[in-house]
Amino acid sequence: MKLKVFLIKDYENLGKKGDIVEVNDGYARNYLLPQGIVILVSGKMEEARTYSLKQKELKQKNETVKAFSLKDKLDGATVIVLAEAGEGGKLFGSVTKVEIAEAIKQELKISIDKKSIEIDTPIRSLGKHPVKISFGKGAEAKLMVEVKSRAN
Repeated sequence: MKLKVFLIKDYENLGKKGDIVEVNDGYARNYLLPQGIVILVSGKMEEARTYSLKQKELKQKNETVKAFSLKDKLDGATVIVLAEAGEGGKLFGSVTKVEIAEAIKQELKISIDKKSIEIDTPIRSLGKHPVKISFGKGAEAKLMVEVKSRAN
């Protein structure tokens, strides 16, 4: 006789934590249950797991839609960051991801995490500099950061 069990831990020959699998009755009762590897599945548990998986899938789809929506809004946009500059347009320091995120929030009314901003080389001069923003799910926006002197 086969029993449906819910894996509490990853188990090499059965599956990963959270999977529901069928195993022989004796194997489940004599080994898996006493070792704390599985628990027996009831009808309600299977329904709850199915609901949970559907919710997780729906959440992932919504996150993907949101990521590509943000990408469309930011792709090709330009934001202005003011910085202290000396002779020849060299900055005193460099433009940070926090400053770029703040400029995006102020000018485009979009809040993004500074960790999603990718700067290839530090921005240490006045002018336009390309920046990439990764939203995950394969969505990346290329945005231009224009650094202007605060004195102007």
